[in-house]
Amino acid sequence: MFDIAGEKLKVISKLVFGIGVLLSVVSGIVDMIALWQWSAIGAFFIGLLIITLGIFGAWVTGLALHAIGIAAVSAERSENMIRSLAKTDDREIGATFQNAPLTKHQFRCDRCGSMISSFPCIVCASKKQDVAPPIRVDEKTIKCPSCGFTQLASRKKCWRCGMAFSEEETVETD
Repeated sequence: MFDIAGEKLKVISKLVFGIGVLLSVVSGIVDMIALWQWSAIGAFFIGLLIITLGIFGAWVTGLALHAIGIAAVSAERSENMIRSLAKTDDREIGATFQNAPLTKHQFRCDRCGSMISSFPCIVCASKKQDVAPPIRVDEKTIKCPSCGFTQLASRKKCWRCGMAFSEEETVETD
């Protein structure tokens, strides 16, 4: 019926909650009837307390099982994704990243040309952390020589790619 064990746990958690509520209500009513002859008000409150605590216990147990089920589903999905990536050739992954359009916080790896948002590169594992002088745009802004991101001249590292800027004089643009 279920391929994923986590889905089974999520269904079992609902069953545990339902059975716990049913047993709590039955137990509370039975105790009310059994204790009614000694004190009607006391029997009512004891029965109500049994019902309330039973429902709370069933809710906590069901919630815990449901959370474990969700974690198991997430773990299995992650494992499946990792297995599918492991079957994919690194060149195929690189081609996918190379042909994708750049977004605001991405740049191309100098070594393999893949789109990345930070080092190390997810395709070639390049840990490029070269130091280079930034390109001066105007008095208050500079451009990173690696990814081209424009930022405040006071920065010591690129905000986007993390490249460290050297203390040398910045290169002027034409």
